[in-house]
Amino acid sequence: MKRVALVVVLLYAAALVALTWPLLRVSFWGESLDLADIFGAGYYWLFLALMVAGQALLLVVPVQAASRRPVPQRSVIWPILASGLMAGGLVLAAIAAVTELVQTSHAFDKAWQGWSALGIGAVTWLVWSVLFHRASRGSNPEDVLARHCRLMIQGSILEFLVAVPTHIVARHRNYCCAGVYTFAGIAVGTAVMLLAYGPAVFVLVANRWRKLHPISASR
Repeated sequence: MKRVALVVVLLYAAALVALTWPLLRVSFWGESLDLADIFGAGYYWLFLALMVAGQALLLVVPVQAASRRPVPQRSVIWPILASGLMAGGLVLAAIAAVTELVQTSHAFDKAWQGWSALGIGAVTWLVWSVLFHRASRGSNPEDVLARHCRLMIQGSILEFLVAVPTHIVARHRNYCCAGVYTFAGIAVGTAVMLLAYGPAVFVLVANRWRKLHPISASR
């Protein structure tokens, strides 16, 4: 099952990379975009690494359940950390989008604004992780994971409701790189929504894997 989980993680990473250019093209229609600058940026790969790590953490419980062995309660800490991180990312991206809308110019042009946003995102991660942990006490790990995935999907939808309208407004302004921070909200919302479907994809792939590899399916 670890091999199946690796396949799902790789599929998720490939989907994010494949969607990068189309999403940028639609969001910044009419502007010239340099692929070398985009894929050569360190923050792009940092974002990708964080999302892929989050997907791997979400699959810990499904992998253990698929092995037909008891799932220890302590294993729920991994999806809790991943869900908390995604919640923090959604809040941070929403703050970035709203800030660009309100400032009507370059968002985060002052250092304290950027650090404040990062601080809020970190606090959100911590708060949601604590709340998720308390809510998971006495619950089946698989039920906890399913609940977190639903919450992430709902959070992504809320992110789109904030980021898409603010992006449309920002794109009609005449300063350089208008809409960069509102686009971040769209990108994070898309990535988190795809991530939330990872466990379901794992189940589908795992079932298919069992049929094709009945002997090694439990490994």
